[in-house]
Amino acid sequence: EEEKFRASELNDHGPTVRGWQSAKECGFPQEIILRLETPTVLSQVQILAHQYLIPSRIELWLGPETSEFEEFNDLPFEYLGYVTLADNRSSSYKSRELKSVAIPSPDRTGFFKLSLHVNHENVHNVYNQVGLSTCMIVG
Repeated sequence: EEEKFRASELNDHGPTVRGWQSAKECGFPQEIILRLETPTVLSQVQILAHQYLIPSRIELWLGPETSEFEEFNDLPFEYLGYVTLADNRSSSYKSRELKSVAIPSPDRTGFFKLSLHVNHENVHNVYNQVGLSTCMIVG
């Protein structure tokens, strides 16, 4: 991830938040594991993509309620599905795409994972990065 655009930026919402960005020329998929403050039954996830660092697809994964693992990468996750994002050419890369996804699971979770796939190529994204402006988890 980029130094000034860490995943912890996704904890806050508002006009001054910078969001998250992958490292330049990174490999794919890029994974972000979000740890919830308390285990929760999720009802919805809202993802606001960056205006030109746009992943082609984002996979959604539901994690366990608690963790016995030292590394988050060792956690077992249940695949929920994916969303695709437009390349944003039609807005000249000035608007951001919002995806709202209903979460069907009745189980409590303490972790949620996003897997961001290869970026849409465009003239503004010279380092082939992906980014998210916000990710709001509703439960």
